[in-house]
Amino acid sequence: MTNAEQPPIGQPPGAAVDAFSRRRRILGIFVVSLLLPLAVGAGWWASRQALISPQDPLAAVAERVIFEVAEGRLGRSLTFNAVAEWEQAPLAPTAAAGTVTSVGV
Repeated sequence: MTNAEQPPIGQPPGAAVDAFSRRRRILGIFVVSLLLPLAVGAGWWASRQALISPQDPLAAVAERVIFEVAEGRLGRSLTFNAVAEWEQAPLAPTAAAGTVTSVGV
């Protein structure tokens, strides 16, 4: 054993290593006690952001406006938000039961 590896006088062999290990353990517990709440908070915030449905930008519109489109020329341009609605109908009605999952072309 060299002088660098020997414990101080009055302490049993391995005491210096145990004190170092104890300090590392305490430091590790301290770091985990700081990082764990941060990680939980970040996860909570991220899940809230992912699960909250976005607000409808057109919900604040109080009045609907209907426009008629005609061919012609306009001396200025205007920007409007537009919403289009139509009923869904089958593209190709058939008497066969089931769902078409692929079509070979």
